[in-house]
Amino acid sequence: SGWLAICFAFSLPLERIIQRTIGYGLQSVSADGACLFLGNIFDNVHCNGIRILINHQDVLVDLPCSGARALILILLFYSACMSICRPGLAKGIAGFGITLLSGLLVNVLRITFLATGIAYPNYFMGIDVMQAPWHDLSGLLFLGIGCLPVIYWALLVYQPNPLQEISNETKERRVENQ
Repeated sequence: SGWLAICFAFSLPLERIIQRTIGYGLQSVSADGACLFLGNIFDNVHCNGIRILINHQDVLVDLPCSGARALILILLFYSACMSICRPGLAKGIAGFGITLLSGLLVNVLRITFLATGIAYPNYFMGIDVMQAPWHDLSGLLFLGIGCLPVIYWALLVYQPNPLQEISNETKERRVENQ
């Protein structure tokens, strides 16, 4: 029931709170991570704070690109999975860490993808990755990728209630006897 209460807490304006409190930190982590990935892939990458210069194109990791919304959605998905799985405290904390790491990493990958699309549009068959619907679809795709570790974690900690199974078997026997 505690996990379900956490799910309902996501109806609060948490995205704005996160953007205003740790948004710049999220921007910096995302930009630094994307610079690290891009620097290993391409030669002409220069980073300055939340600005990435790649192939003479300036990419700015602004506040909406900080990953706050994706992090909130992945955490909501995590709390929904945990309300079903009902792990203990230690497993819940470990899963929370995995979820945070997944949310940050998936945002770094999304920014890397978008920066590559901005700097090298011919890699994407001329598709402008910053225009609708491509920008939104890429965000949705990376959000789904970010949920994969949470799904894996939920499958690891899920243990069906044996008392519930006994109760279901008892009900089936009663139906058969009638």
